[in-house]
Amino acid sequence: MENHIKDIRRRSSLGRSSLIERSISLLNNFLSNDFNEEELSGHIVNNELLGEFRSILWRVYLGILPNLAHSKKGWIQATKESRSNFDKLISETNFLNVLNFYNSKLNNNGVSNNNTNSAFNLDFNFDEEFELIKNELDIYSEDYDIFKSEFLKKSYLTIYLAWRSNNNKLKLNKNAITFICKILAILIYSLYPCIIHLNEDFGEINDDEDDIKNIFNFLNFEDFFEHDIYEIFERLVKFSDMQQYVIKYSQGALENNLDKEIKKASNEDHNLAELLEKKLNLISVESNKSNNFLEDVSYIYLYALDKDLLQTLQSKGVDVYNLTANYYLSLFFNATKFENITYYIDNVLMYCKTEGLRFLGYLVISTLINLEDQITNLSKTEIENLLNNFPLVKRDPKDIVGKALKIRQKINKKFFNK
Repeated sequence: MENHIKDIRRRSSLGRSSLIERSISLLNNFLSNDFNEEELSGHIVNNELLGEFRSILWRVYLGILPNLAHSKKGWIQATKESRSNFDKLISETNFLNVLNFYNSKLNNNGVSNNNTNSAFNLDFNFDEEFELIKNELDIYSEDYDIFKSEFLKKSYLTIYLAWRSNNNKLKLNKNAITFICKILAILIYSLYPCIIHLNEDFGEINDDEDDIKNIFNFLNFEDFFEHDIYEIFERLVKFSDMQQYVIKYSQGALENNLDKEIKKASNEDHNLAELLEKKLNLISVESNKSNNFLEDVSYIYLYALDKDLLQTLQSKGVDVYNLTANYYLSLFFNATKFENITYYIDNVLMYCKTEGLRFLGYLVISTLINLEDQITNLSKTEIENLLNNFPLVKRDPKDIVGKALKIRQKINKKFFNK
């Protein structure tokens, strides 16, 4: 990492200095009583959010930095506490032995497998998970140079191991691990530009620090990159039952009752439109409904917005539910490249305090509708190949978000009385 950091410092031009200064100014406004949230939302929607401010904003949206009237002291205390908890976890001798062993394997430093259990103990079998992680990092490094960095790979491994150690009772199969790996990779890629490189003598600040620049540097200081990503990762995967969705879906235990109803109706020659119309009417009057959110997106919401598209996909035998799940549970990984996913997550998290991760579902619907003309003339296999191979790479992400915002308005009005 040392050479990597030096290269970045050499590239730190007046351009980045200006972006940092603007980010500090934005933080100052954010913590003031005159802050205009609508103006910030406009920057997010227009893909104009300052990258250096992203880590702070995501922590605010996820509730990691508490909304105590934008309290500076509250933010400093919460950050110190979360970083201290992470330090306790990764400084244990057993954890360090695990990390050093697998980091050596990750970088092909000739560690013998005979020593696997000699220096540490784990409550779960990490060997299979490690091979999947290594494979995922190899995939990412093909497109993104930062994942070639030994330092960054070690950071990835550190964060994953810390999360896994803290969730050691989870039963994760191959698919679940892959979903989790993709989410972590997206977060690291998206927030790496937020790192602030300072002199080694930059230390802790007191709880009553009032200087905005010092607070900004404290919140983004490179020495705590892993600490802050871990907290964001831990919080995000627990939002809107994402973690449980990943595990249950990967195990085939996330029941798709609507799919069963549709297949039953098809066998009985019932009309798909009639079935979903009936379901829509029930949803409008029931306070508690049994569908999981992926079912709602795949069938109920898509049908309410574009019934012809859903019927076209169904008639071709396309499994809309699985396509939706793969987009949603990997944070849009198969839809586009990381640089665009960062922008999509900005918009998802903007609404997460009141709506969880619902906007991610609206992005899925927006994608299907935006690709409708192309999908109509394709076979089932061609549609699945299209949707699983980054179909949005050449599309303007603002078009997808713009459509998703309109979808959000319609869904809120129809199903949430907003």
